[in-house]
Amino acid sequence: QIGGMGALNAGCRAAGGRIVCVIHERFAVDGVKFQGADEVVVARGDDLGERKRLLLANADVVVALPGGVGTLDELLEAAALAQLSFASAKPVALVNVDGYYDGLLAQLTRANDDGLLAKDPRAIIYPAASVQDAMDFCVTATSRGVKKTKKTTMNGAAAAAAAKKEEEDEPPPSPPPPRRHRRR
Repeated sequence: QIGGMGALNAGCRAAGGRIVCVIHERFAVDGVKFQGADEVVVARGDDLGERKRLLLANADVVVALPGGVGTLDELLEAAALAQLSFASAKPVALVNVDGYYDGLLAQLTRANDDGLLAKDPRAIIYPAASVQDAMDFCVTATSRGVKKTKKTTMNGAAAAAAAKKEEEDEPPPSPPPPRRHRRR
Protein backbone atom coordinates (compact mmCIF):
# COMPACT_ATOMS: atom_id res chain seq x y z
CA GLN A 1 0.00 0.00 0.00
CA ILE A 2 3.03 2.29 0.23
CA GLY A 3 6.04 3.15 -1.90
CA GLY A 4 6.66 1.69 -5.33
CA MET A 5 4.42 -1.34 -4.86
CA GLY A 6 1.60 0.87 -3.61
CA ALA A 7 1.90 3.05 -6.71
CA LEU A 8 1.98 -0.02 -8.97
CA ASN A 9 -1.09 -1.47 -7.31
CA ALA A 10 -2.96 1.85 -7.58
CA GLY A 11 -2.06 2.15 -11.27
CA CYS A 12 -3.02 -1.45 -11.94
CA ARG A 13 -6.37 -0.99 -10.22
CA ALA A 14 -7.05 2.32 -12.03
CA ALA A 15 -6.39 0.61 -15.38
CA GLY A 16 -8.84 -2.17 -14.54
CA GLY A 17 -6.15 -4.71 -13.75
CA ARG A 18 -6.29 -7.58 -11.31
CA ILE A 19 -3.83 -7.60 -8.39
CA VAL A 20 -2.35 -10.96 -7.42
CA CYS A 21 -0.01 -10.90 -4.43
CA VAL A 22 2.53 -13.77 -4.36
CA ILE A 23 4.22 -14.07 -0.98
CA HIS A 24 6.23 -16.70 0.86
CA GLU A 25 4.56 -18.36 3.84
CA ARG A 26 7.28 -16.83 6.03
CA PHE A 27 5.65 -13.44 5.46
CA ALA A 28 2.02 -14.59 5.73
CA VAL A 29 1.64 -13.83 9.43
CA ASP A 30 -1.63 -14.59 11.23
CA GLY A 31 -3.52 -14.97 7.94
CA VAL A 32 -3.22 -11.25 7.23
CA LYS A 33 -4.71 -10.39 3.84
CA PHE A 34 -3.15 -7.74 1.67
CA GLN A 35 -5.69 -4.96 1.34
CA GLY A 36 -6.69 -4.37 -2.24
CA ALA A 37 -5.36 -7.69 -3.58
CA ASP A 38 -7.79 -9.70 -5.69
CA GLU A 39 -5.89 -12.88 -4.87
CA VAL A 40 -3.15 -13.82 -2.42
CA VAL A 41 -0.98 -16.79 -3.40
CA VAL A 42 1.19 -18.21 -0.61
CA ALA A 43 4.35 -20.07 -1.63
CA ARG A 44 5.74 -22.75 0.66
CA GLY A 45 9.19 -24.22 1.13
CA ASP A 46 12.62 -23.72 2.65
CA ASP A 47 13.68 -21.16 0.03
CA LEU A 48 12.22 -18.69 -2.47
CA GLY A 49 12.25 -21.05 -5.46
CA GLU A 50 8.53 -21.86 -5.35
CA ARG A 51 7.63 -18.16 -5.03
CA LYS A 52 9.67 -17.33 -8.13
CA ARG A 53 8.02 -20.19 -10.05
CA LEU A 54 4.57 -18.91 -9.04
CA LEU A 55 5.45 -15.35 -10.04
CA LEU A 56 6.65 -16.41 -13.48
CA ALA A 57 3.78 -18.83 -14.04
CA ASN A 58 1.32 -15.93 -13.84
CA ALA A 59 3.36 -13.38 -15.78
CA ASP A 60 3.47 -12.43 -19.44
CA VAL A 61 6.46 -10.11 -19.08
CA VAL A 62 8.86 -9.51 -16.19
CA VAL A 63 9.65 -5.87 -15.40
CA ALA A 64 12.18 -5.12 -12.66
CA LEU A 65 12.15 -1.78 -10.90
CA PRO A 66 15.12 -0.62 -8.81
CA GLY A 67 15.32 -2.95 -5.83
CA GLY A 68 17.55 -4.98 -3.55
CA VAL A 69 18.87 -8.52 -3.42
CA GLY A 70 15.42 -10.08 -3.77
CA THR A 71 14.72 -8.06 -6.90
CA LEU A 72 18.11 -9.02 -8.38
CA ASP A 73 17.43 -12.69 -7.57
CA GLU A 74 14.06 -12.59 -9.35
CA LEU A 75 15.42 -10.57 -12.29
CA LEU A 76 18.42 -12.85 -12.85
CA GLU A 77 16.28 -16.00 -12.54
CA ALA A 78 14.01 -14.67 -15.30
CA ALA A 79 17.05 -13.60 -17.36
CA ALA A 80 18.66 -17.06 -17.02
CA LEU A 81 15.46 -18.72 -18.27
CA ALA A 82 15.38 -16.29 -21.22
CA GLN A 83 19.04 -16.84 -22.08
CA LEU A 84 18.59 -20.61 -22.08
CA SER A 85 15.30 -20.43 -24.04
CA PHE A 86 13.35 -22.45 -21.49
CA ALA A 87 9.66 -22.86 -22.37
CA SER A 88 8.80 -20.99 -19.14
CA ALA A 89 10.94 -17.98 -20.15
CA LYS A 90 9.28 -14.58 -20.32
CA PRO A 91 10.45 -11.36 -21.94
CA VAL A 92 12.44 -9.39 -19.35
CA ALA A 93 12.86 -5.64 -18.94
CA LEU A 94 14.38 -3.50 -16.25
CA VAL A 95 13.57 0.12 -15.51
CA ASN A 96 16.97 1.77 -15.38
CA VAL A 97 15.98 4.89 -13.41
CA ASP A 98 18.91 7.28 -12.97
CA GLY A 99 21.30 4.55 -14.19
CA TYR A 100 20.37 2.26 -11.28
CA TYR A 101 21.12 -0.89 -13.31
CA ASP A 102 24.15 0.45 -15.24
CA GLY A 103 26.50 -1.75 -13.19
CA LEU A 104 24.47 -4.90 -13.91
CA LEU A 105 24.26 -4.05 -17.62
CA ALA A 106 28.03 -3.47 -17.72
CA GLN A 107 28.61 -6.83 -16.02
CA LEU A 108 26.39 -8.61 -18.55
CA THR A 109 28.24 -6.87 -21.41
CA ARG A 110 31.53 -8.03 -19.91
CA ALA A 111 30.22 -11.59 -19.56
CA ASN A 112 29.16 -11.51 -23.21
CA ASP A 113 32.52 -10.07 -24.33
CA ASP A 114 34.25 -12.86 -22.40
CA GLY A 115 32.10 -15.48 -24.17
CA LEU A 116 30.14 -16.45 -21.07
CA LEU A 117 26.64 -15.74 -22.40
CA ALA A 118 24.74 -17.69 -25.03
CA LYS A 119 22.97 -14.53 -26.24
CA ASP A 120 23.68 -10.83 -26.45
CA PRO A 121 22.56 -9.17 -23.18
CA ARG A 122 20.04 -6.99 -25.06
CA ALA A 123 18.35 -10.18 -26.29
CA ILE A 124 18.01 -11.31 -22.66
CA ILE A 125 17.07 -8.10 -20.82
CA TYR A 126 15.57 -4.94 -22.28
CA PRO A 127 16.96 -1.85 -20.49
CA ALA A 128 13.99 0.53 -20.33
CA ALA A 129 14.86 4.19 -19.82
CA SER A 130 11.52 4.94 -18.13
CA VAL A 131 8.38 3.29 -16.82
CA GLN A 132 6.58 4.27 -20.04
CA ASP A 133 9.37 2.67 -22.09
CA ALA A 134 8.94 -0.53 -20.03
CA MET A 135 5.18 -0.49 -20.56
CA ASP A 136 5.68 -0.03 -24.32
CA PHE A 137 8.05 -3.01 -24.21
CA CYS A 138 5.34 -5.05 -22.45
CA VAL A 139 2.80 -4.25 -25.17
CA THR A 140 5.28 -5.06 -27.94
CA ALA A 141 6.47 -8.28 -26.25
CA THR A 142 2.96 -9.56 -25.63
CA SER A 143 1.87 -8.78 -29.19
CA ARG A 144 4.64 -11.08 -30.52
CA GLY A 145 2.94 -14.31 -29.49
CA VAL A 146 3.76 -14.55 -25.80
CA LYS A 147 1.12 -16.64 -24.04
CA LYS A 148 -1.27 -14.41 -22.10
CA THR A 149 -2.33 -15.26 -18.56
CA LYS A 150 -5.10 -12.65 -18.32
CA LYS A 151 -3.53 -11.56 -15.03
CA THR A 152 -1.22 -8.80 -13.95
CA THR A 153 1.28 -10.09 -11.42
CA MET A 154 3.38 -7.77 -9.29
CA ASN A 155 6.03 -8.77 -6.80
CA GLY A 156 8.00 -7.03 -4.10
CA ALA A 157 9.48 -4.03 -5.90
CA ALA A 158 10.50 -6.21 -8.78
CA ALA A 159 8.09 -7.33 -11.45
CA ALA A 160 4.86 -6.57 -13.17
CA ALA A 161 3.18 -8.56 -15.90
CA ALA A 162 1.37 -7.04 -18.84
CA ALA A 163 -1.92 -8.90 -19.46
CA LYS A 164 -3.66 -9.13 -22.83
CA LYS A 165 -6.00 -11.45 -24.77
CA GLU A 166 -5.21 -15.17 -25.10
CA GLU A 167 -3.06 -15.88 -28.15
CA GLU A 168 -1.54 -19.10 -29.34
CA ASP A 169 2.09 -19.73 -28.54
CA GLU A 170 4.66 -20.20 -31.21
CA PRO A 171 6.85 -23.24 -30.60
CA PRO A 172 9.77 -22.36 -28.32
CA PRO A 173 13.03 -21.66 -30.13
CA SER A 174 15.76 -24.28 -30.10
CA PRO A 175 18.45 -23.67 -27.52
CA PRO A 176 21.50 -21.91 -28.96
CA PRO A 177 24.65 -23.92 -29.57
CA PRO A 178 27.19 -23.74 -26.75
CA ARG A 179 29.77 -20.97 -27.08
CA ARG A 180 33.43 -21.40 -26.48
CA HIS A 181 34.71 -19.51 -23.49
CA ARG A 182 37.57 -17.12 -23.99
CA ARG A 183 40.00 -16.46 -21.21
CA ARG A 184 41.48 -13.08 -20.52
